[in-house]
Amino acid sequence: MTNNTKILYDEKVKFLAEKYETQGFRVLLEPKTDELPFDLGNYQPDIIAIKDGSSLVIEVKNSLNRLSVDRLQAIAEEVSTHQGWHFLLVTLEDIEAKSLPGTSE
Repeated sequence: MTNNTKILYDEKVKFLAEKYETQGFRVLLEPKTDELPFDLGNYQPDIIAIKDGSSLVIEVKNSLNRLSVDRLQAIAEEVSTHQGWHFLLVTLEDIEAKSLPGTSE
């Protein structure tokens, strides 16, 4: 990851964390394995956002290029087996939406 890309990545993670906190979520950045609410093997998400009834495992990627779709799909499927939990993939290429991803169905 180039220095500029790392800065953009860090800014995106910080932006998302702050946005979810303002929506009443408890946010954990780069949670350790023992902080995860359920076993995801050796996977470590970038953000966990926890709120009654709708919690998120968030992965931030620089780009959709060279992404391991199979691995992310397996993680998303595991997350979805837990009631109220959703997996969210965000890239630096994503267009900013008016509503915060994962806060409405």
